[in-house]
Amino acid sequence: MKFDILSDGGAIFAKNIERVQPLYDFSDGIANNAHNHFPRKVFSRNSRRRQNYWKLNLVLSNSHTACSSLFHALTHSKAPNFVSVLIVAFCELGHVQEALSVYRNVSSLPLLKACNALLHALVNTHRFDSLWEVYGDMVSRGFSPTIVSYGILMQCCCSQADSVGARKLFDEMLHRKIEPTVVVYTIMIRVLCNEGRMGDAEGVFRLMRESGVAPNLYTYKTLMDGYGNVANVIWAFELYAEMLW
Repeated sequence: MKFDILSDGGAIFAKNIERVQPLYDFSDGIANNAHNHFPRKVFSRNSRRRQNYWKLNLVLSNSHTACSSLFHALTHSKAPNFVSVLIVAFCELGHVQEALSVYRNVSSLPLLKACNALLHALVNTHRFDSLWEVYGDMVSRGFSPTIVSYGILMQCCCSQADSVGARKLFDEMLHRKIEPTVVVYTIMIRVLCNEGRMGDAEGVFRLMRESGVAPNLYTYKTLMDGYGNVANVIWAFELYAEMLW
């Protein structure tokens, strides 16, 4: 897939960076450190909007070149926010390998949003081994997973049919006083239903309601599918009636 950094990557880069920090704060550092690595750079002010943001126009032929050039220009400018935005941009464009390359070549931990974006991209592309490797590295650098992070990790366990791993993450979350959301509960239920462990799935469903988290359509569908898979049609119909009630 051809990657046009000007029309695609540049748009996402500019959109995200203005949420983090003004570009002009790092423009001198980028210009100084990009001299040997980024000969085709163009820096220009956006006079139309009269804002003090620097617009970085990059005309590069493919994602590998873009990743390499941007990595040298941005990481050497000691601007970790730029690294995080770059990781998010690559993930949003589906260029997971480029995002992974950027992550592996920086010494400091990217921002939380970038960490979660990379983990989510690895799950979506079924690169499960890389996900656990990256997650372990993130933790060693001081990464503290949030409810979003746990949801991503549990989704990976679900895709790998790893109920033990999912339960470990679920219990770890409770131990850290992180309240599971309906999404996390539903993922945990799905993992158990996929293995035919309907008794355990019912236990999580009860815990969910006792904790004040209301099940949604996907929660009910997950349980009904589970009962259907073990030929327990009566319980499936009872859940259906409860959902309608």
